[in-house]
Amino acid sequence: MKNIAVLIQSLTVEYSINILNGISSYFTDKENYRLIIGQTKNPNYKLGLYEYQYWAAEELLLSDEIDGIILISGSYSSTMKTKDLANRFKQIAKEKVIVSVGIDLGLEPSYYVHVDCNNCYKEIVEHLKHKHKCKNFAYLSADFNLSSESKERFTAFKNALKENDLVFDEKLVYQTLLTSSSAYEYFKKHFTHKDQVKFDALLATNDLMAQGVMKALKEIGINIPEDVKIIGFDDTSHAENATPSLTTINQNIFNQGFEASLLMDQLLSGNTQDKVREIEAYTVYRQSCGCIHAGDFAMNSRGQILITDPKQKTRYKSNGDYSNYLNELGSIALLMDMLKVTNSLQRFYNSLKYIMDTIDVSSMGICLYEKPISISRNDDIQIPDKVNLSIFVDGMNDVFEPKETFNPKKELLPEKYIKNLSGLFLIHPIFSGENNYGYIISSLRNESFSIYNLSLKLISNSVAQAYELTSSLNQNEQLSIQNQQLQQDKTDLSIQSKTDELTKILNRRGFMELAEKNMELAKEIGSNGLVIFMDMDGLKTINDNYGHKMGDSAIKAFATVIAKTFRANDIVGRLSGDEFAAVAVGLEKKHLKKIHDKIDNFCCEISKEKNFPFTLSCSMGATTFSSTKKNITKLLIEADKELYIEKRKKHKKQNS
Repeated sequence: MKNIAVLIQSLTVEYSINILNGISSYFTDKENYRLIIGQTKNPNYKLGLYEYQYWAAEELLLSDEIDGIILISGSYSSTMKTKDLANRFKQIAKEKVIVSVGIDLGLEPSYYVHVDCNNCYKEIVEHLKHKHKCKNFAYLSADFNLSSESKERFTAFKNALKENDLVFDEKLVYQTLLTSSSAYEYFKKHFTHKDQVKFDALLATNDLMAQGVMKALKEIGINIPEDVKIIGFDDTSHAENATPSLTTINQNIFNQGFEASLLMDQLLSGNTQDKVREIEAYTVYRQSCGCIHAGDFAMNSRGQILITDPKQKTRYKSNGDYSNYLNELGSIALLMDMLKVTNSLQRFYNSLKYIMDTIDVSSMGICLYEKPISISRNDDIQIPDKVNLSIFVDGMNDVFEPKETFNPKKELLPEKYIKNLSGLFLIHPIFSGENNYGYIISSLRNESFSIYNLSLKLISNSVAQAYELTSSLNQNEQLSIQNQQLQQDKTDLSIQSKTDELTKILNRRGFMELAEKNMELAKEIGSNGLVIFMDMDGLKTINDNYGHKMGDSAIKAFATVIAKTFRANDIVGRLSGDEFAAVAVGLEKKHLKKIHDKIDNFCCEISKEKNFPFTLSCSMGATTFSSTKKNITKLLIEADKELYIEKRKKHKKQNS
């Protein structure tokens, strides 16, 4: 199994997600590769309060077990100098295979994927000159000291002017950050009247900057494209969604990731390769240069019409299904609700398997340093030599709490736990304020990178808070054992008051309380579901013929059956002697037969396993809850009525 680290500045921008989609697409069928993605921000990151802590992911992904690094160098260009990034990896390139995506870092050896934009700039300048009669060309750039890509695009622009016999005017060169807001503020400040605008075409370093310029110019009465033609770069969703839609240069972001992965695979396989993979960019013409006048269409440089139906925009979603996107947001809301009650490490560990089901990951390891390390913004992050694997959950098997110590500089997880696991992984440091506690590493089931990153961020916050609370409780215990015992007793009493003593599932009080919360959450995400009422068949007969001890065993066995039948996120409980209930978000009445069949099968299995002189069974009734119908007491009454309809049918059948 080969381990490849993917280092990326941010997982919240479209550029990064498109590149990751290209990388993951290549490795989808490669079972001998483990791809570990880390959002790093920058060392000593200036934005945010403590986001510099993300750089710990970079330190971790230099572990000895990493065979190669795909470095998305272009993603760092807005906040980090290219030479600083290159210096960071100069020594590492001598030890590991590094493929840079976007920028030649001048490493030794240096392997990189490069986008050639010269032909596109030549074509677009020629197009603006001859078709739209543009004469005065402006350019909006980013800081060349930060972004060598910006410098390269600016050079291509100047060469294009020269080849088209146009004059380059330094007064028409502007510089801002690589953001829409920065471009907007700059042009808003420097252009207060339309007569100040001395250019009839402007090319921007990226789509966001172009969008900011358009907004500022329109506010002073400039019509686009009639007065000024605006051209972007990247062909992101911002280009399609701009008003007017933005003519731009598509730099084949997905293919950059794919080609970088192919190059990495070939290098790790021992094949000699050229140091650079060239990707051809192409121009996409839309409304902002006056080529397309109406409708949701775009045209490429060959004059072919590109349909861009807004209902089918998929590249900036984790998938093309909008309902799935809403479900992902619903999962985040449910995760936040679940994490509210994980205020100690043990409670968090007890809930971890359910948390994993909610965010749809197949395995997760929580690794904690022996004690937190304190990191300020100006510190170099140093990873300790020891970390404890506090818990590891493999969704296919079981939950392990090995409390095993290992060196994260040599391996990110002990190999025995993940030796058969390949595919996509995401690593996320656990931190709060200046304290760094360790890291989470989790396998992913799909390419919803931004959603997974947000989920792990929420989990990281919860673990950090639980760690602090647990430490505080331990200190209090050392100071006052008696006080700690009283606190624990209070907690136990609270849990006991909501747990059925015989079956260890929720009692009526606990069920009613959690059922209402679950239905409120369902309302927030716009989902309905079922309230299901179940009554064990023949409990009185069991008690009369075999005694109450056997009756209690039957009740416990049936509780096991329903806990096994329903999903981890469903709420199940025992309401009274032989009465049980469940609340299941997202299920409909058409699912009832399948649920009943599962219960019958599990009842047969456990009856044989326990050597019961009878076979467990139950009667069932259900009703649908919704945002306007969510009173749990009334819903249980309705479900009970449905249950007795089934019971009457059974009695009638038995007596016929």
